[in-house]
Amino acid sequence: MIQIKIFTQQSILVILLVSNAMSPLLALPQKSNQIIKRNQQVSNIFQKITNILVEKGLDHDVALQKTNTLLNINKNTIERLHSLYESSELFIPQEELVEELAKYALYEKKLNLNSYSSLIGLTQSILSRPLNDKELRHIQDIASL
Repeated sequence: MIQIKIFTQQSILVILLVSNAMSPLLALPQKSNQIIKRNQQVSNIFQKITNILVEKGLDHDVALQKTNTLLNINKNTIERLHSLYESSELFIPQEELVEELAKYALYEKKLNLNSYSSLIGLTQSILSRPLNDKELRHIQDIASL
């Protein structure tokens, strides 16, 4: 009886090379899915802020303009907003964040998500208490994104 060796050194080497070549290709869709999910979440926040302003009596176009002016959406804005309400250190519910952002938009308060002090002010107004050192360090990390 003749034995055929399926796994030779060459076949194992080919399998390893192909699997290593494929792994970066397999990782790309997952990363872009995460980006799409975050963009959808921020878009959802954007829409919720606009809806709250419309419920308060503003025209939809005016509410949209105020929301747009407040958030000034860019890549860092998305990351910072996501970090604020997904943070395990801060425990900020998304709905409370949306309500506070709607107040900022309604009264045309300036919000600079690049600014450490602005993020502290926003967080303290939502949590209604002073922040501890751990929370302050986390906010500093968010501001430096």
